[in-house]
Amino acid sequence: MSGKSAVVGSLAIASAMLAGVMRAAEVPTDRDDMGATALMRASAVSPVSDMRVLLDKGADPNTTSAGGASALMWATGDPAKVGLLLDRGATVDATTKDGDTAFVTAARIRPPRRSSKPSCCESRITNILRSVSC
Repeated sequence: MSGKSAVVGSLAIASAMLAGVMRAAEVPTDRDDMGATALMRASAVSPVSDMRVLLDKGADPNTTSAGGASALMWATGDPAKVGLLLDRGATVDATTKDGDTAFVTAARIRPPRRSSKPSCCESRITNILRSVSC
């Protein structure tokens, strides 16, 4: 499947999952064929407002897919989404079956910053990293 086809497919799956979720009183526990939840899909392709609705309805930001990915890992390309998930208790040290963390995912997705001043999200992540003991 080409990259463009995968994105279109992901958008279609996310739209279908979210359409029912937004009407439901609480978040369903349905998962797609990758084990991804509606919150994970929303983290990747939907506006932060959709994520807020899902979280307000009880979506767990620490649920993982079949491969061990969390919503935080799916959201790493968008600082506003990362901030929301962190505010709602997302675990920063979750690890996929391949050993990746949200930090590794962010490093792959996000191009290096040209500014020497870190964003508020980058500052929060740096502070969290400093507080985690290895």
